Amino acid sequence: MSQKKKVLMICLGNICRSPIAEAVFDDKIKKLGLSDQWEVNSAALIGYHIGQNPDQRAMSLLKQKGLTNYSHRARIITADDFEKYDWIFGMDVQNIQELNKLKPQGSKAIIELLGKYDPQGETIIRDPYYDNDNTGFEKAYDQCVRSITAFLQHYKRNSCRSPIAEAVFNAQIEKMNLVNYWEVDSAAILKYHIGNPPEPRAMSTLQKNGITKYSHKARLITKADFNKYDWIFGMDSYIMEHLYKLKPENSKAIVELLGKYDPKGEINIRDPLFDNGSHGFEKAFQQALRSIQSFLEYHKNN
Repeated sequence: MSQKKKVLMICLGNICRSPIAEAVFDDKIKKLGLSDQWEVNSAALIGYHIGQNPDQRAMSLLKQKGLTNYSHRARIITADDFEKYDWIFGMDVQNIQELNKLKPQGSKAIIELLGKYDPQGETIIRDPYYDNDNTGFEKAYDQCVRSITAFLQHYKRNSCRSPIAEAVFNAQIEKMNLVNYWEVDSAAILKYHIGNPPEPRAMSTLQKNGITKYSHKARLITKADFNKYDWIFGMDSYIMEHLYKLKPENSKAIVELLGKYDPKGEINIRDPLFDNGSHGFEKAFQQALRSIQSFLEYHKNN
């Protein structure tokens, strides 16, 4: 059973930046199929706008971007929020200073700038409330998209699914006497966990299924990989989008979902990182096993 991680977006009045961030985060987790693992809300540091809808310019921008189902009423942050939420993101330095003053001693929330995760390094998401047009809202939206995408991708890390798939592939080519015909490796699309071993639950799942000699250190995929490898398998549709963007023109690798070969038709192998136990890892193992067996049988006969 998956325990959700909870995120709270904070700005001064909870009508501009933090609602935009909340809406973007909610949209991302839905598109990534992570709604069962994450939830998000937003709140204010001051009570000037309590009960009000977000600024019309924020709502108009969200609708332009295709986020049409978002609604929110401004509320003020409470002491309980610091225990309820795992992360509380502020938009600027003043937000962070105030959040650190309000945080009860010993509460669990990690307080960070949302822009800390922006790959372009724009750590401050400026308040556009007093702007005369929508330019500041557009910029805040773009910063939120970049930062939230990077934050969520921080947890897609060559430590769960791809090592399981690599280990299963190795085991299957040994079992089928195909070691002279195939080789396999695994890699990440982001560099956050490079050099780390696989997640302990992944290793435990492999061992329970008789794969006891596997070892791996997370590495980042390179452009050279797209010509070194004949197939590059992604675990879900979002990773596939990144692989297509990374793939150099005219490189030889066939980029596919591993689950395309699953005879049960479960094409996406869900990330089990935030599950409490090992059930999601066992499911990922079984999906990888079915898909890899099917893939190898197909190419053995063709």
